[in-house]
Amino acid sequence: MENRAAVGLGPWLLQKRGSANRLSLDATAQLLEHQSFAAWQAEQLEEEEAARIFARVFDEAWESELTPQEQAVLRGIYWDGKSEAAVARALGLHHSTVKRCRERAQGKLERGLRYVLRYRELAARS
Repeated sequence: MENRAAVGLGPWLLQKRGSANRLSLDATAQLLEHQSFAAWQAEQLEEEEAARIFARVFDEAWESELTPQEQAVLRGIYWDGKSEAAVARALGLHHSTVKRCRERAQGKLERGLRYVLRYRELAARS
């Protein structure tokens, strides 16, 4: 009976009675739990791989695409949690310059990440 549970005959097992049925249901529950865990584990590995790729691409785009001023603006706003006005004061820039710099830097990072996502989609299709 446990072999039938292992091949996923849950509805068939539900029709049976007695202690053998309980053993088979337990085996089925364990199998389903194992399959759910395996699926969850595979999903976690995919997410971790995606996070590693994202971090690598982000770092590359940060270093190669952004000017030092753009890096300083984004660092001040997003890492340090400062307002655009506070970043402007700290860098000795006009507020509108910081705003334009932030928008330009975000656009550069977004384009770089979009390129990688498109590349991954094409690679997955092949």
